[in-house]
Amino acid sequence: MKLLRCTSVILLVWTSITSVAQQPNSADYKRLVYDNDFTVGIQLHTRGYGISFRRSFYPTNFRKYGFEADLVNLRHEKEVKSFGILPGNSRGFVLNKINSFYALRAGYFHEKILYDRYDQNGIIVSWLIAGGASIGFLKPVYIEVENPETTFGPDKILIRRYNPVEPQQNILGQASFFQGIGETAIEPGIYLKSSFIFDYFGTDEVIKAIEIGIIADVFRRQIPIFYDYINPSFFFQLFFNVNFGKRWN
Repeated sequence: MKLLRCTSVILLVWTSITSVAQQPNSADYKRLVYDNDFTVGIQLHTRGYGISFRRSFYPTNFRKYGFEADLVNLRHEKEVKSFGILPGNSRGFVLNKINSFYALRAGYFHEKILYDRYDQNGIIVSWLIAGGASIGFLKPVYIEVENPETTFGPDKILIRRYNPVEPQQNILGQASFFQGIGETAIEPGIYLKSSFIFDYFGTDEVIKAIEIGIIADVFRRQIPIFYDYINPSFFFQLFFNVNFGKRWN
C-alpha cells in the first residue's frame, strides 16, 4: 500500500513538472533565428522630429549590421513660434528665422544584442552605434503679409521672403512649405549615433521596439537659421524612436 501511495505521488509530481515544461513561456522556448529585417521608425528628438528606415543583416544570432536613413528637421534652440496680430490668423511663424533646416542622414550601423528573449513575453535589449553622411537642406522662409493698398481680392495677401529688418506688423503667418523650395541650398556634414533598443513584441517575426539614444550632426559651417544671432554648426540631440518592422529568411 505504501509503495502504491509513493508511486502515485511520484506520478503526480512528474505530471505537474511535464505540464509546466510544455507551456509556451517556459525555458524550452527557443527564439527563431532570421537573416534579414527591415524597420520604419517615427522619431522625436530635442530639435524636432522625423522618420527613419533601417535594413539589417544577421551574421550571427547576437549581432547584426546594415544601412539606415533618417529624414529630420533641425531647429535652432531659440525657436519660439509667434502669431500675426491680425484677427483670424492661425498660421504661426518664428521671429528672426530666415531659413528652415532639414537633414537627410545615410549611414552604416552595427547592433549587438545584450539580452536575448528567453520566453514569448520577454524583450530583446540591444546596443546600436551608427555613423555616416548628414546632408543638410537649407530652405528660405517665406511669409504671407497683408497688402495695405488693397481691402479685398486676390491681391490682399502677398507672399514674400521673410526679412527681419522690415516692419512686422502686417505679417499674417508663414507661407506654404513649398514656397522657396527651389532656392534650397545643400550643406554637407556627418553624423554619429548611439542608442539602446528594446524589442518588446512577443512574436519573433514582427518587430515592435522603442529606441532611446543620442545623435550628433556636424556641418562644415554655421547654419544660418536665425538672423543676427549665433547659429550652430553642431547639432546634439537626445532622441526617442518607435520602430515597426519584420524579420525574414
